[in-house]
Amino acid sequence: LPILEHLGERAWLSTQECQLAETMYALGRFEDAERWVTLGMEHGGAGDVVTQSMGLQVRAKVLARRGESAAALSLARQADDLARSTQFPLERGNAALAKAEVLYLAGEHEESEAETRRAVDCYEQKGAPAWVMRALGLVAAWKAGRPG
Repeated sequence: LPILEHLGERAWLSTQECQLAETMYALGRFEDAERWVTLGMEHGGAGDVVTQSMGLQVRAKVLARRGESAAALSLARQADDLARSTQFPLERGNAALAKAEVLYLAGEHEESEAETRRAVDCYEQKGAPAWVMRALGLVAAWKAGRPG
């Protein structure tokens, strides 16, 4: 990341920052996730739909872990709307899965299952069985009380 920043490369930098935020979130390091997603969204342009969607997904999940369900659901829906505007099945699946997690944490288990199915459908459309397995593993982690 320091090289990208030194070169003034904002597009890749912002995407990498949001990916790092997602990694920190998966490790249960929510404060670090929040810090990296803030940087990623600041460095990413408003027109960088994928980075903005990724950032909103992480923010939504962090808020959901704090019990801020209404704000988390709003961000998850924004992320999902952005992802649906793309031609990228993996990004659409990731947004659906983030929304599923936020819904699950909010106690909306039926809606969460529907969003998980939609995520799996997106991953299958892409022909990405590893992503399908990842989604199913995350659902198992949520049920066990882990961030996944």
